Amino acid sequence: MTFHINERLILINTEEAKKLSLAELFKRLSSNEKGLSTSEAEKRLQQFGPNEIPEKKVNLIIKFLGYFWGPIPWMIEAAVAVSAIIQHWIDFGIIFVLLMVNAVVGFWQ
Repeated sequence: MTFHINERLILINTEEAKKLSLAELFKRLSSNEKGLSTSEAEKRLQQFGPNEIPEKKVNLIIKFLGYFWGPIPWMIEAAVAVSAIIQHWIDFGIIFVLLMVNAVVGFWQ
């Protein structure tokens, strides 16, 4: 956390905050047990922005295709390809369906 209080920059990381007493932490953050006043909260919101971690957007198609990437999926995909090449269609169908079910279940979870 970084706070700019009283025209000076105060840097407090999580580990340091754990070591401080509650009274010292309140003092360093210019707060108290009752929290910030509405005007101080609005001032800090304007100054520092909202206290949130931005959510990373993931492309769902890329995420789904990721379940077909890796050593185990490659072996299963190779088995599907070999089954198609030697025209064992029942094996091809079973292996392909299991590969798709694995990807769908992984994606859904």
